[in-house]
Amino acid sequence: MAPARATVAPHARKPAFSCGQPGWQHSRQLRRPSFSSGSSGSSGARRAGALRTCAFMHKDEQLQRTVDKYVAAINAHDIAALCAVLAPKVVWSDRVWSRDDLLGHKKIESVHQKLFEAYPDYHMHIEDVLARGDANTVAVHFTATGTNTGVWRGSEPSGKRTIFSGVTLFIFDSESDDQIKQVITYRQPTERERHFYLKHEE
Repeated sequence: MAPARATVAPHARKPAFSCGQPGWQHSRQLRRPSFSSGSSGSSGARRAGALRTCAFMHKDEQLQRTVDKYVAAINAHDIAALCAVLAPKVVWSDRVWSRDDLLGHKKIESVHQKLFEAYPDYHMHIEDVLARGDANTVAVHFTATGTNTGVWRGSEPSGKRTIFSGVTLFIFDSESDDQIKQVITYRQPTERERHFYLKHEE
């Protein structure tokens, strides 16, 4: 009788192709959409699909690093570092209080200078991240906190601490992964905005 042929358990087999799994230094793991090259086809087609997936994952990492620099600059109140990751003709939109977009570094510098003066302890905490390298976009769910100790948009300081959450979309040019061309934020209003702009008091 011929000896039984040894078999290898499916989970013990080495994959034909693999990619590293990068980490994210904030409170949540970087989320990525899944990509598939299909269940059928030649090994060459499957490998090509795997290579495309890894290319997207690599670009996800690059976009993620740029957004990480943006958040670090915000939390350090470093306007020069903030502008370093923004394209010269960046479009910056805050969908709560303004229907008009800010264009270019000078206007963004002015707004953030006033923000940091009004909220000296302003801090942005990342809750969750979704990166789509194939769409040149990173979505960030954040929570921001700050104490209003300075004049903000003509209003005297309230001395109150505010907290609000929102989602920011960081959109990159297809040719660059270290320059953000558009920032769009959808968020809750701050306590001062609720009172003065939305005519609502807590």
